Amino acid sequence: HHLTIANPDRAAEIAAEKGEQLIRNGHIDDFLSMLNKLDGYGQQNELLLIKGDIFDIKGEWDKAMECYNQALKVAEGRKREELIAKCCLKIGNIQEKRSEWDTALENFTRCLDASKKTADFGGMADAHYGIGYVCRKTDQLNKALDNYSKSLEYYKKVDDLSGIGKTYIAMGSTMMYKGEYGNSIKLFHKALDMFESLGNKYETVRVYNNIGAVYGRSRDIDNAIKYYEKQIKLAEGIGYVELLAYGLSNLSLSYGEKGDADRATIYIEKALPMVKKLGDKYVIANTYANLGCILYLKKDWKGSIKSFNESVRIGKEIKSLDSLSMTYLDFAKMYKSKGDNINAKKQFENALKCYEKLGNKEKIKEIKNELLELEKGLRKCQK
Repeated sequence: HHLTIANPDRAAEIAAEKGEQLIRNGHIDDFLSMLNKLDGYGQQNELLLIKGDIFDIKGEWDKAMECYNQALKVAEGRKREELIAKCCLKIGNIQEKRSEWDTALENFTRCLDASKKTADFGGMADAHYGIGYVCRKTDQLNKALDNYSKSLEYYKKVDDLSGIGKTYIAMGSTMMYKGEYGNSIKLFHKALDMFESLGNKYETVRVYNNIGAVYGRSRDIDNAIKYYEKQIKLAEGIGYVELLAYGLSNLSLSYGEKGDADRATIYIEKALPMVKKLGDKYVIANTYANLGCILYLKKDWKGSIKSFNESVRIGKEIKSLDSLSMTYLDFAKMYKSKGDNINAKKQFENALKCYEKLGNKEKIKEIKNELLELEKGLRKCQK
């Protein structure tokens, strides 16, 4: 309204004030068009951050980083610690999506320091959440939980329900990595109830992804498919490219595990170019592993081995035990299906080392049983 009556400064003020709410409710394309008309007017730092958030959701991370870095320069020039904290947080969020752990940690730590200077509990909560995420993805699971606990404490102090909910998701994911699937599911459903009641569609779709993942890891494939399909439908509806790509990749694996190779292929062919474009190396690694599983269902051993090797290469590059553990385990099952017990044993042993470091007791037990079976088979062959 204020834009149409030639009052752009007031429009900029309202956009800065209501922007996050509009984004949460799914109004991104129209809002971005309006923001482009407000260049040069008031609230530029805040509007750059909001614009960056929209590009983030659309999966245009280079454009998001450009906005965040511009905003950071403005904030540094004004010596506004609270805005410096916000900018560093958002830059760190993009870097962690790209598996740039060291630079992400630097920005989250800078966010924490700036937030402490202004006694901003919300900023401190966000920073500890980001640090926890980096720790989780670099397999420092206990350190991750320590940071998430601090994050939860600060979010509760400022009564930030969205922050509390997303921390429940993060803690649930960490417990999933450790194989504590029951505790993980409980936390995910707590978060889901909160975000659905808040009407936050972006975090709701994220919870669907995590619930699908924990069902997938615990081999409840029908429930995994149910939540991935909900994720894809909602992500498409709100234009959340990142979570749409993740859902397609995960759904392909679930259909592969049900033995439906044709359906799995449809989804993996949609997912792979999307995750490559996004540049999230963790998800790229997992998508190549999913492709490896689908190809071995089709008895395409050469293609399967190539895909698994690419997944391992990326997993090693980003130093992700979680990614490597899943890839090695599926790689081993491929060799076992192929009848190559020597290479199967090698990959099971690789997976076992990863899961022992992660402390996933359920997977350790599963792999040890697989190795016992293989040993028996190898001894019979030697006789």
